[in-house]
Amino acid sequence: MLVHFSVPHGLEQYGGAAWGTRDVSQGPAEYFMATQHDEAVREIIKTTYSHQYEDNGNWPQWFMFDKYLHVQQKDSHGDIIVWPLKVVSDYIEASHDYDVLKERVPYTNPEDFTFTNEEVSILDHVKKEVEYIKEHFLHDTFLSAYDDGDWDDTLQPANQNLKQYMVSSWTVALTYEAVSKMANVLAQVDKETSNELYGMAEGIKQDFNDYILQSDVIPGFVYMEDPDDVELMLHPTDTKTGIHYRLLPMQQSIISELFDCEQADKHYQIIKEHLFFPDGVRLMNRPANYTGGVSTHFKRAEQASNFGREVGLQYVHAHIRYVEAMAKMGHRDEVWSGLATINPIQIQEVVPNAEIRQSNAYFSSSDGKFNTRYDAQEHFGKLRDGSVQVKGGWRIYSSGPGIYMNQLISNALGIRRKQGSLVIDPVLPVELDGLEFEFTFMNRPIIFNYHLDGTKQQVVINGMVVETELLANPYREGGFFVKQKDLENLLTNDKNVIDIYM
Repeated sequence: MLVHFSVPHGLEQYGGAAWGTRDVSQGPAEYFMATQHDEAVREIIKTTYSHQYEDNGNWPQWFMFDKYLHVQQKDSHGDIIVWPLKVVSDYIEASHDYDVLKERVPYTNPEDFTFTNEEVSILDHVKKEVEYIKEHFLHDTFLSAYDDGDWDDTLQPANQNLKQYMVSSWTVALTYEAVSKMANVLAQVDKETSNELYGMAEGIKQDFNDYILQSDVIPGFVYMEDPDDVELMLHPTDTKTGIHYRLLPMQQSIISELFDCEQADKHYQIIKEHLFFPDGVRLMNRPANYTGGVSTHFKRAEQASNFGREVGLQYVHAHIRYVEAMAKMGHRDEVWSGLATINPIQIQEVVPNAEIRQSNAYFSSSDGKFNTRYDAQEHFGKLRDGSVQVKGGWRIYSSGPGIYMNQLISNALGIRRKQGSLVIDPVLPVELDGLEFEFTFMNRPIIFNYHLDGTKQQVVINGMVVETELLANPYREGGFFVKQKDLENLLTNDKNVIDIYM
């Protein structure tokens, strides 16, 4: 994560050195938020928003620095517009730092990639971003057009019709999460924009249910050239691609709270039955059809000769989001084992069919050991029973370790901020009863002791039972919310113990 943040290239992409708008908004931003390095998050926000295009409010897919500032990818996938919005809303929700909205930064000139002389507030940038999102809803819906793709780079559309009329269910769920959170954040400072965003969120949720959830299985995409004749893609009814299940929209709809309890549990069962493998969850239930590199639906998935990275379908970044979804639902064993499955240290103890791999490096994928794409297509099922070995993919380059650490700290160990106060919401297996976690919170050293036998539910700070509120969670009982003023009264500057009883 630190390599990606400070010198953005790695062992497998040493000629790089760009910030991906999507990537920096996840790994580095989430790590620094989890560890309360607010100035670093502010710099990410300011730098990212300074690369927003002045003419339309969109972003480049990636951008470079220093003397290479003029080098960037001008176009971008359909989800890129959402990430800066999500970072700002996540950051303010955690830190209660509304002053970041007043920071003034320039736009980028789309002609030569120079910065504009005029600087405007982050809030003004956000409003321009929201207008772009609204303008790119398809037909009269609140569903964003696919454009050049979504997070899974292998599924870039192969023709203009797919680019224009396809909708990514994952992007819709992500947009709902970011818009809803920003609506809550702005309720205190900009009621008009907040109400507009609440309206957008309701519209997204309604159209999500009307157009996307037409059956009890969420499709990976819908094709909506005619809104009265919607085609479900990457779905059990899809006879064109032959792919029936896609992971990303399933887990993101849980994280975003778009699914109700029944839908969340149904898709958890689908993941376990069709997408769960010894080395982690797979992006889809089978690889895209390969016929010598000829594309009919998706570019890289149907062109790539190497069965690795997203093409091989076990992309670690997506597996970490699976861990996040499992934490949301309260599946304790899934969270802890999910983190262990992708930790390269002694990986053979957790993943028996893993080849020996470098233990001090983050791998962005787990790649089936197949010689050709044809071999992979024919014998893909052997990955499920472990009869084919799995290799480590790209090393170092991904920002994934930042997301991993955020899941470990914020969701597994359950220590995170909300409105500057403390949330305690661990999702840990009972066998970790007695675990101790040493951490710094509010600039004070704290040992968190976990008592997981379920005999009582309370938080004790330095021997004093503290009053808590229960957080809302649609899928399980939420965690404890401890107010900042209570922490300030009970915490000392040199040594603290917080006992968590759950």
